[in-house]
Amino acid sequence: MLEDELVLRPGTVADSEAVAALHGRCSMGTLFNRYHSGMSTIPRRWVHRLLSPPRGTTIVAGRGDRLIAIGQLIHTGLPGCAEVSLLVEDAWQRRGVGSRLLSALASDARLFGYRELVAWCLPSSAALVRTAVSAGLPATTRREDGLLRVSIDPRGGIVTTPIAVAVGEK
Repeated sequence: MLEDELVLRPGTVADSEAVAALHGRCSMGTLFNRYHSGMSTIPRRWVHRLLSPPRGTTIVAGRGDRLIAIGQLIHTGLPGCAEVSLLVEDAWQRRGVGSRLLSALASDARLFGYRELVAWCLPSSAALVRTAVSAGLPATTRREDGLLRVSIDPRGGIVTTPIAVAVGEK
């Protein structure tokens, strides 16, 4: 994939239809890995929350006229810590999209003063750890409450220009 073909930008409520369509193109396995729940589509009420998180920011990745990935950075309430999550359309997985999206979220995290990004994954999934390594971000893991807690240091990796606009109190 050519880097200039992928456009990363802040997600907005105007992206609702495109985000719903993105979820519709994802397999049940991909959705299960992201939401830890069996679903074939995303409930419409979740779309607005994904694009307008009350304590965070959302970045979307597009190619041409369609969104192929979405990532979020949500303040956890703990000083210097934010939760990070990614969803990449099946056809675009393992092609660098997740790494670019995670790098952009890490740049935003640095701007907002976060020292740790946390993600919750299924114990059998190593995809986010691979993505962090690919993005040059140090990551550690531990099992917690039946899930894999991935801790990512946003201060590592490739420095990019922050994409998202600060929303709410960080």
